[in-house]
Amino acid sequence: METFRTLESCVRILYSLLKLQNENWEDKLVRDLSCPKGRKLNVGNFKEKAWEGLKMEDELKKLKQEIEALKEWIDTLDTFVGKLDAEGKLIFCNKAPLKAGGIELEEVYGKYFPDTKWFSHSKTEQKKVTEVIEKAKQGISSRIETSVRDISGGSISIIFNTQPVIKEGKVKYITVEGKTILQEKRLQKELERKVKERTSALAESEEKYRTLVENSSDGFVIIQDGQFVFVNQAMCKILNLSKKD
Repeated sequence: METFRTLESCVRILYSLLKLQNENWEDKLVRDLSCPKGRKLNVGNFKEKAWEGLKMEDELKKLKQEIEALKEWIDTLDTFVGKLDAEGKLIFCNKAPLKAGGIELEEVYGKYFPDTKWFSHSKTEQKKVTEVIEKAKQGISSRIETSVRDISGGSISIIFNTQPVIKEGKVKYITVEGKTILQEKRLQKELERKVKERTSALAESEEKYRTLVENSSDGFVIIQDGQFVFVNQAMCKILNLSKKD
């Protein structure tokens, strides 16, 4: 018994006809489809399905463009952005950490995250990352300070975050993020240096002031909370007292 071709074939034919804006598309469709003799073809229904298909095709195209745009944006970030499956294996990563580590995506894709080259420089850091990934697999978020291997074989200090995404009570995937703290550490060291310099300068200034006041022929006294906290030699002579008094 003769049967219609699949709806998919019908829709594909209509795609081309509608796109070409063929005025005789209905006649064309009837000729191109194998229909049982004497059976009426519901062309209107096929036309509706074709339009739905075209709309879906446009929506999928737009969605694909949006995904590509999002991917391009993520690749502009200088932070570590990654996605792991529920077992902790890497399934997505932006370009920045790959470039920083001199790593190709193929070298780390599908691997258990702590076993990737980023942590090959230190067993200690690898263990720390393993612990937070195992927690993430159980649905627990973590934030730690660790380091990743750089292209020269050295390391880059980062603040590392893991965030499991849970659906219907199960971990679907894990997002990982790493932000460099190199600049933060530099600023901290610079601040510590300035504080040290300032403290040293104040101590030096205080010593000079004390020496100047101590050797002055004028009497100086500092009273705090009703008590003498400083009396120079000249004031002791004026009061006829010793410093011990």
